[in-house]
Amino acid sequence: MRCDIGADEFVLVTPGTLQFSAATYSVGEAGPTATITVTRTGGSDGVVGASYATVAGGTATGGAVCGGAVDYANTSGTVSFGDGVTTPQTFTIPSNGTATGGAACTAGVDYINTSGTLTFANGVSSQTFNVTICDDAVVEGNETINYTLTNATGGATIGSPSSAVQTIVDNDVAAGAFSVNDVKVTEGNAGPVNAIFTVTYTGGAAASVSFATANRTATVGTDYATNSGTLNFPALSELGGSSTQTVTVVVNGDTNKEPNETFYLNLSGATGGATISDNQGVGTIVDEDRAYVNDFDDDLKSDFSVFRPSDQIWYILPSASGVPSLTSFGLATDRPTPGDYDGDGKTDIAFYRASNSAWHILKSSTSTVAVWIVGQVGDKPVQGDYNGDGTTDMAIFRPSNGLWSAFFVADGSSTSQLFGISTDRPVQGDYDGDGKTDPAVYRDGTWYVLRSSDSSVGIQNWGTATDKPVSGDFGGDGQTDLAIYRNGQWWVLDSLTGASSVVAWGLATDIAVPADYDGDGTTDVAIFRPSDGDWYVLRSSTLTIQGIHWGLNGDFPIPAGNLPQ
Repeated sequence: MRCDIGADEFVLVTPGTLQFSAATYSVGEAGPTATITVTRTGGSDGVVGASYATVAGGTATGGAVCGGAVDYANTSGTVSFGDGVTTPQTFTIPSNGTATGGAACTAGVDYINTSGTLTFANGVSSQTFNVTICDDAVVEGNETINYTLTNATGGATIGSPSSAVQTIVDNDVAAGAFSVNDVKVTEGNAGPVNAIFTVTYTGGAAASVSFATANRTATVGTDYATNSGTLNFPALSELGGSSTQTVTVVVNGDTNKEPNETFYLNLSGATGGATISDNQGVGTIVDEDRAYVNDFDDDLKSDFSVFRPSDQIWYILPSASGVPSLTSFGLATDRPTPGDYDGDGKTDIAFYRASNSAWHILKSSTSTVAVWIVGQVGDKPVQGDYNGDGTTDMAIFRPSNGLWSAFFVADGSSTSQLFGISTDRPVQGDYDGDGKTDPAVYRDGTWYVLRSSDSSVGIQNWGTATDKPVSGDFGGDGQTDLAIYRNGQWWVLDSLTGASSVVAWGLATDIAVPADYDGDGTTDVAIFRPSDGDWYVLRSSTLTIQGIHWGLNGDFPIPAGNLPQ
């Protein structure tokens, strides 16, 4: 720009270009102010100026007063450079944390809204303005403020960058939370096995938490080794981040035939303002010495199998080899009563003949047949391990008088107990987790259990009169859970947590065949579809589906031989 100074002489005047000193800035939430610099380049002649302002578009919220939800005070004005001024001019903006602009730092405001004019005197090359930042205790993450530079005066122009972004770095740390997972390990026959729990810390500040093991059905010193201590976690720099540490509990292997057992890993005493969202991990010790339901090859998995009344043949598909096994055994009217009667870990082919109360057992250990008369005409077979020795006992329920009677082959002794009425359905199982089968009945939606551990009676309403009881160890903790099958839905009441679950699996005309098909120590939801001979299993280990064609219409699925009649 030229200026006429008379006498036909001109002086070249260069007002310069005004712009932010940077495109981005950063300030801690504690502030108390953010100082922004505007520079004048390409000349410093004359007095020039420009307007500045905080504008919408950032993640921070501007306001009139800092406090509550305001992160900074809205700021605007004009930047003026005097003649010859080229030094940077600054403006300042006050900060809080959710980056909400306002006239003051009040609730919801992150900074004070700011605007105005910066004036550059002749020769001045920079100016600054300040923005008030509002500090608070809200955990909100980093937020941003947008600035603009407009309306240059005195012949100056607006250069680049003409806009800038201010980041407010949050200085608040979230209160952390601790949790612990559940663990399942196979016991083994000798030596230690490690049950490794994962403790997760989610949050912010440095914190610690104490842990200690405790008995449930497993016994410290015998089944597992005690462990206790404290875990220290450093502060987490990332909002919402998490870190983990592990706790190892040594499990003792043995060859005892026993149910799955459980123990606890309890969390307590959190420090650093942290809370505990899940204070209890459950350790499940899966026993591989006892016989599994419908496991004909002793691989700890239930096998697909049917009895065909039309030809009196047992069709078994062993899960280990996949080679079909066909055995002719029984009459069309016999009731399959599978179980490990000889204690070799394999399910024996067996049936109960109602016409003469005879039990016919094909022992897998010797391939010989044993026949016993246990009960009388009209009785229902309720085989199970009533003395806890790891073998299946022959037992009956007599509807006429509610008599339960079990016969123990090992020593020829027997036991009897009155429990139930004529219309009850027997639902025997190990409901208290002591390794012994408990007498139990289902009566119009109510379960009555005679616990072998303390001879007490448990009563629980779970189901309706028309439901089909399908109890099993769906939690894998060694205790039988109450469960019913209703028009294709499974309703399960977990014995460990008391929580209920509903799974849609099957049709009203399907036959429930719950068993452990994937060998994880937990009963799987499964059905046999008589119309086409198909099996559908929902594996508890992976929640994946297994389907197989094994059987014909009219076949009796062997796992159903363990369910009420």
